[in-house]
Amino acid sequence: MLRMPISIFSTEEQVPLEEFCVDIILKHDREEVCCANKTKAQISSYNQIFANSENKRIILTGHAGSGKSTFCRKLISIWCRAEQRSKCESPDKTKNLLQKNPDAISDEEALLQFSLVFCVYAPDLATKETLIDYLCNQYRNSENDNLNKSDKLHKIFEEQPHKILIILDGMDEMCDTVPPFLSDLMGRKLYPRITVLMAMRQFRISELGLKTVHDVLLETGGMSKTNALKFIKRIIDLNKHHMSMENLCLSPTDEEKILTFRNVPLLLLFLTHIWCHDQRLPTRRRDLYKEIIDCLIKKCLIRTGNAYIPDIREHDNMTMRKYIFCKLYLDSACMAAYHFLLVDKTGRIPEERLMSELGDNSKFKLRALLDCGILSKTDAFSPLQKCVSIKFLHFSIQEYLASMYLVNNEDAFQTFLASFNSLNTIHKYKHLFTFICGLDEQKGHLAFVRICEVCDKDPIVKQFRQGMDDDGEIKYSLESLNLMYKECLKEMDSQGIVEIADIVSLEDEWYVTEMSRLRSSISKSLYLCCVELNLDDALDMSSMINLTFLSLCGVTMSETCSRSLCNSISCCTNMRTLKLEGMTLHSHILDLKSLANLISLTLVDLGTSEKCSCRGISDCTNLETLKLKMIPLDDYVNDVSRMKNLTCLTLDNVTMSLNCSKSLCNSISDCTNLRTLDLEGIQLHDGILNLSRLTKLTSLTLNKVEISDECNKEMFGNISSCTQLERLHLAFISVQNGVLDLRRVKDLRHLKVCDIENADQIYKSD
Repeated sequence: MLRMPISIFSTEEQVPLEEFCVDIILKHDREEVCCANKTKAQISSYNQIFANSENKRIILTGHAGSGKSTFCRKLISIWCRAEQRSKCESPDKTKNLLQKNPDAISDEEALLQFSLVFCVYAPDLATKETLIDYLCNQYRNSENDNLNKSDKLHKIFEEQPHKILIILDGMDEMCDTVPPFLSDLMGRKLYPRITVLMAMRQFRISELGLKTVHDVLLETGGMSKTNALKFIKRIIDLNKHHMSMENLCLSPTDEEKILTFRNVPLLLLFLTHIWCHDQRLPTRRRDLYKEIIDCLIKKCLIRTGNAYIPDIREHDNMTMRKYIFCKLYLDSACMAAYHFLLVDKTGRIPEERLMSELGDNSKFKLRALLDCGILSKTDAFSPLQKCVSIKFLHFSIQEYLASMYLVNNEDAFQTFLASFNSLNTIHKYKHLFTFICGLDEQKGHLAFVRICEVCDKDPIVKQFRQGMDDDGEIKYSLESLNLMYKECLKEMDSQGIVEIADIVSLEDEWYVTEMSRLRSSISKSLYLCCVELNLDDALDMSSMINLTFLSLCGVTMSETCSRSLCNSISCCTNMRTLKLEGMTLHSHILDLKSLANLISLTLVDLGTSEKCSCRGISDCTNLETLKLKMIPLDDYVNDVSRMKNLTCLTLDNVTMSLNCSKSLCNSISDCTNLRTLDLEGIQLHDGILNLSRLTKLTSLTLNKVEISDECNKEMFGNISSCTQLERLHLAFISVQNGVLDLRRVKDLRHLKVCDIENADQIYKSD
């Protein structure tokens, strides 16, 4: 009988896997697929799943850590026990199951209809050419050992396919490319009569094209609070000498559900830790992973003391050791989690590559992370590969650690934002985006803004509108992209990670006729793309006082409607992100003075007339991102000196007067936190742009910028002060004295020079 340890301090205390109850909910079966009213029902017997199982395709869904893998392992355990008992019983008793009342069939009896049951970790199939190749390594039979395993399996698959159950666990952890034989298996083109159960997260169903394939759809309900508290009490009783517990109150309701985790010992450790300290159980995935990481660190420190801290053994204080452990090892694990999440498709990392990624003391770090459970060793890819591979405890743990790295590393986060440039990238980063929103709401909003930009303007995404690329390959539509974003945000909201009550996204050929009714249901975010607004009060924001995100792209509206928007937007005092692009404000004033909480502002091609203006941008002192493109600048902003948090400034084809350019140039030098400065197609007149104080600048673009000789000398003479520059783009501009000295800019990685006048020499560092 398969047993699992329940104590972090001892592996001897174990309980049967079946006792880790995972509730399963039947969403619908084959008979209900075409019905309009589908109801969810608790599974009372596995016969509800496997009755008349020939040719069935069963999908088990659930959020990360909700018990999918535990259920798969539980099926194997029950089937093995049933097989052992059936050998001791008469064949007639087994045949009588066919005449038995379906409601009276036990779980063991329901699984006895299968002669063979395989549980396959789906990502392991990525390197296999056929399903039989993989199963041959798993199949064990003492009878007829002289026969080839492959021949035996082929014989069973051909003669008795209806008696075979294949469980594909970890389908959500598959790489982007699914092996052809696996696609054929799921689509009934390969072995159509066998039964296949696939465990995955909900979003993978549509990605793998399984919406019309499955016969039964299941959902994991997680572990009940009653069972969880029972195990918590058991752990406490077994480890009284390690922990104390007072006033333990077991008073849950049966209906309450909590998140579970595929690694049961960590789940119990986590639940015990929370309950002992706070007498509460978590309901948010963010809290789940945070506490698991904390518990792993404590576990390692309890077992090893300061053995993994070779240079600071004089520190005996537990708090100090924990802090140092976090800084030395956990930060390295976060960085490795992020880097390998982007480049590796199998989830397995060669040990040598991982050690090089961990940096100094890599041997100690790897040993500590393995011992505390964050990492685990796996078999090599093939017998020819001698290098040991490493995996993170769980794919979602790796995503969580990668998000921690992005939240705490500004440069990496900016690179992350810049990487949203294709559909595949968005799919790859979707869950990272979810975790980032949970860890840092501000960065989460920036990530969402970037997603919207890709959806609206990226040239690759434009191809999706047309349905195919230049090679004739079918692509996703823009509508499906927007749907994916909405599903992602709904997933965050359902888990309580970020409070986004409603996201309204309207794409091409959608016409709003009842916007006044919609306004009452919008509380946090509003995103409108390529929409025609016919109602005069369609964009009356006076009732949306809690709105934090507003994006209007390519919106066509009447003059009365634009007046309504301009007059009421000042009521949205909680606004954090505002994006207006490709629309007209007619002749009305957009006053942003009251939007003091604004951190990101984008204004692009508003088709403004000379009579209209946008006031109050200089009063948005909390701005971190300011992008202005194809607009008259005189009435928009002429002073950014008070924006101390400004990190990204873009001025693209804006027109401004002599006084405006002087004031703006002088104030830019006061934005000492600037990291990105893009100036394109503008005339600075006599304004002096002093770059000497912008020491944190990492990206600088000067393209078609008209400047005076005095400004030219000042600006190019101080570029060498921007020692952290990584990207420099100069085009259609004149260099004073013909010399550009970049020898002090040691980190320069990307230098692009195009049509530079008078540039006789450019000095670069090696």
